[in-house]
Amino acid sequence: MLLLNLPHTMLKKILLLPILLASSSLVWSQSGDQTRCDRELLADVFGDHQKITFEGLNRKSQHEWTELALVCKERPGHSNQVVVATFFVPNKAPAEFEARDVGFVVALVDQAQRRLLSLHTSMLQEDGGTNAFWHGSLAIDTARNDLKNGVRAIGVRMDIVRPGCAWDGASGDTLWLFQEQGAVLQPVLSGFDMYRSERQFFKGCVCCSQEESKGAVHDASLTLSVASTSSNGYQDLAIRATLSSSVYNLPEIKDEIVSGGLLKFDGQQYRREGVEQEIGDLLEARKRKCEKWR
Repeated sequence: MLLLNLPHTMLKKILLLPILLASSSLVWSQSGDQTRCDRELLADVFGDHQKITFEGLNRKSQHEWTELALVCKERPGHSNQVVVATFFVPNKAPAEFEARDVGFVVALVDQAQRRLLSLHTSMLQEDGGTNAFWHGSLAIDTARNDLKNGVRAIGVRMDIVRPGCAWDGASGDTLWLFQEQGAVLQPVLSGFDMYRSERQFFKGCVCCSQEESKGAVHDASLTLSVASTSSNGYQDLAIRATLSSSVYNLPEIKDEIVSGGLLKFDGQQYRREGVEQEIGDLLEARKRKCEKWR
């Protein structure tokens, strides 16, 4: 989320949520090459079954859910197939201070035959205080992640707004990877944050102006590639981390590009705990570089 690199003088003057929406890290590289979504087709093949009302259709509907975000993209190597990802929310608003359910669907659709090929559905929650979903929250990631011979992952990235102006840092650019198993899209990597940030302040506060603060914001931007090694029949996924720091009234700290470890398949999912610990340790190491200026 690009908000975290803005000067604190700007952070003090503007509200958090609109800035996060406007500078979302997801309206990044993925949004320009998405495919136009045929909502009539989607309503026919799975909208009625999932009880989702898609925007802009002249259909009378008594469905329980309404589209919040929707993206589509042609599946590489399958010109008639499209990958669809959508968030949908209940028509009935939650009570004040109550978490809101957000439905998440990923689907493979054959456009020529107008039929559903594979589907994933799950429920997420939004509480507005620590995460928020919005209309630009999704993108299809068609990077060539060949998990094993003949299995290319289908990727979806989420930009779920998490407040960056907080002591415990922020995260985002959340990656999901799916493999097609008959009529089901099975998640093999669920909700892995490709962006993490930690805060360190010795003077002032997180949201104070730059002149009033002394400290740093440490960021880790991650990339993923297929490794040469494998676990349980699936290729390991190598993580690289670009570490950067925005410092306030401290000497500059050079950027670093380092290994973030390997995601290894355990037979069901790619295990991420070790990598998440390693990225956390790398950010803590950058914090220690600043301790001498406390």
